[in-house]
Amino acid sequence: MDEPIPPCNIRIDRNGVWYFQGAEMIRQDIVEMFYSNLEMDDEGRYLVRMGKQVCVLEVEDTPWIIKEVNYIAREEGKPSTFQIRLSDNSVEALDLEKMWMSNENVLYCKIKKGRFHARFSRPAYYDFSKYIQHDEKADQYFLTLNGKRHRIKLKS
Repeated sequence: MDEPIPPCNIRIDRNGVWYFQGAEMIRQDIVEMFYSNLEMDDEGRYLVRMGKQVCVLEVEDTPWIIKEVNYIAREEGKPSTFQIRLSDNSVEALDLEKMWMSNENVLYCKIKKGRFHARFSRPAYYDFSKYIQHDEKADQYFLTLNGKRHRIKLKS
């Protein structure tokens, strides 16, 4: 039988703010180090693994927050895209097929090659919402990019 994994005494609130033993972690370089060693186990728990040491994080929603969304216009031979900047300051393309809206009207998407999900911060969501359209007849929200309609799914 495997030994139980101990807690890290690290909590991440729903806005992506990291705390160690109740105190906010203000050194971004340390938070980014934890992000680079973050993984999810088969039970859906978030773990920090550094060498042979591993511990469980307490995560209120998701550790990853989308801080910024930028529309990248079509260049010669390339399609238009949206780029997102995440809470670890990494940047990646937004996969519009892997977005969804919660019952609380919070927008999420898959990130890091589909391994994790991320929550849009309020500023990123408000900025991004100018691209979202509503089909009243079908009562569906969607985005159109490169001539293709991408429906935003609803999940509870």
